[in-house]
Amino acid sequence: MFQQVTRFSSTKGMEVGEKIYREKAKAMWGNQPGFHSMSMFNIDEGDHKGQRMVVIRFKDKASLDKAREAVADQREAVMKELNEAGIKAEEVIRLEQID
Repeated sequence: MFQQVTRFSSTKGMEVGEKIYREKAKAMWGNQPGFHSMSMFNIDEGDHKGQRMVVIRFKDKASLDKAREAVADQREAVMKELNEAGIKAEEVIRLEQID
């Protein structure tokens, strides 16, 4: 399993981000070969408390890489829409599950 985690912060609240996640992002990623699942988490403690993380899971790294290429234009539009709503992607981490 290979995962991409994106941490988001917001200056105006996450409501718009949640709507974009449900209506656009899940479908965009979910239609790609090798897709496994997608989840959103609220960060509950630590330095980033109150921010959100979105985790996208694919069966392997190659599938995620191909999906990123396939949705590049759509992803850019979604990220622009989020940014305009005051939601910023702070970091992207790619994780390979080893157990």
